Amino acid sequence: MLHRTHWQVTNDFTCVLCHSGTWEDWQHLFFGCQFSQRIWNYLQIQWSAGVDLKQIIIDTQRSFGHPFFVEWSAGVDLKQIIIDTQRSFGHPFFVEVAAMSCWHIWKQRNRRIFEGIRPSFRSWRRDFVEDISLLQHRFKPHWVAPFLLSLRSLP
Repeated sequence: MLHRTHWQVTNDFTCVLCHSGTWEDWQHLFFGCQFSQRIWNYLQIQWSAGVDLKQIIIDTQRSFGHPFFVEWSAGVDLKQIIIDTQRSFGHPFFVEVAAMSCWHIWKQRNRRIFEGIRPSFRSWRRDFVEDISLLQHRFKPHWVAPFLLSLRSLP
């Protein structure tokens, strides 16, 4: 479990999603965990290995095969990437999908820790598809059809 001072629920700080005995940190939880890797494979998003979040995002952008990945330039800092992303709202899908995916990974983790509910890909997928579908109302009209098509293309 991610170690937080004064927020210890248990003395076990290993990942509750994959049971590999790996110390749970943000990198493992969202990128290294077998549960998370299955999700990224399902979404056809290949994250590069490494500890530098900016480089992970840049490398992933290069390998992502869909046209709706937000265009980020190499060589800029993460703050600038976020600013540029907000300005280029014409291509929001990757950011939305990645953020929603991480949110639901986090929820699966918390359900296991706080409610004792076993994490499952089926549960993650159901919740993810339901929530990501609601985002279509935030998109510019010409992006709704490509967004829905990309959702329907998921296995």
